[in-house]
Amino acid sequence: MPTLRLATAGRSPLHTALGEARDWMVAAPAFPRSLLPPRRLLRMAVADGPRARSLVPSHPLVLVHGCIGNPTTWRPLVRRLHRRGLDAVYAFGYTSFGVDVPELAERLLTQVEQEFGQEPVHLVGHSLGGLIARYVTQELATDTAVATLTTIATPNRGAGLARLLPTALGRDLRPDSPIIRELASRPLPGASVTTAYYTDRDLLVPQRSATLCSPDAEDVAIPGFGHLSILNAPRLADELVSRLRHAERLTRAVPKRSARPILRAVGGQPSLP
Repeated sequence: MPTLRLATAGRSPLHTALGEARDWMVAAPAFPRSLLPPRRLLRMAVADGPRARSLVPSHPLVLVHGCIGNPTTWRPLVRRLHRRGLDAVYAFGYTSFGVDVPELAERLLTQVEQEFGQEPVHLVGHSLGGLIARYVTQELATDTAVATLTTIATPNRGAGLARLLPTALGRDLRPDSPIIRELASRPLPGASVTTAYYTDRDLLVPQRSATLCSPDAEDVAIPGFGHLSILNAPRLADELVSRLRHAERLTRAVPKRSARPILRAVGGQPSLP
C-alpha cells in the first residue's frame, strides 16, 4: 500500500528534540522496576478526564514497549486513547536482559491467553515491541487471534545500531538477523489489519527500517517527532483510534464462528496450549 503522510503542525527540530528529551526523562524513573517484569498483563489506568464515546464493544488493546522502555513509556498515548473513548488497554512488561524475540513472544502470547482466552486482541508494539507483536502474529497465533497489528517506530527491517549490543536481543535486531529474515519471508495474516507508523526524525529507527512496504499493510508517517515522543503525538492517537473503530465495525459485520483455541507453534509444529 502507498505510504500515507500526515501533516506536521510546524514542529521545528528543536521542538522535536525537547519533546524527545522530556519523554525520556519522564519514563526514566520507572526503568529499575522493569528489571522485575510482571507475570500478567498490566491494566493501564488513567485519571478521569474528558472522554469521547466509548469504543464498545471492543477487543482488548495490548501494548508492547521497546527494548529500553517499560510500561510507563505508554502513558502519553494511553491518556490520549482514554480521552478518545478507549478503555480496555493493557501493557506487557518485560526485561530486555538474557532473552530473545521468540522467548518474549511466547511470554506475551501466554499472558494474552491467561487474560483473554480465545478473544482476539489488538496488538500495538513500539520499537522492539513491534517485532515481538509481529512474531506472535506471524509465527505463533492463528490468523484470527490478532484483530489488528500495529508497529510504531519499529525496526521492521532491522537496526544498524543493534550491532553495538552484544546481547541476544541485539543480535535479533540486526538487519541480517535470522529473526528479521524469517518475519520478512512470511506473509502478514489476511485477517489482521496491519499498520506501521514511523516518523521522519527518528535517530534510532529511520523510515527505511520502520516501514513494512507490504501489500498487506499500510505505512503511515507521523512527522515531526522522535523515536519515543511519537507516542505523544495527537495524530498517532487519532489515527490509531480511527483504525481500531474501523476494525471493530468489520468484526461486527462478520458472523461469529464457533470458538477455536489459539494454536501455538512448538518445535515448528502447531499444538494446543
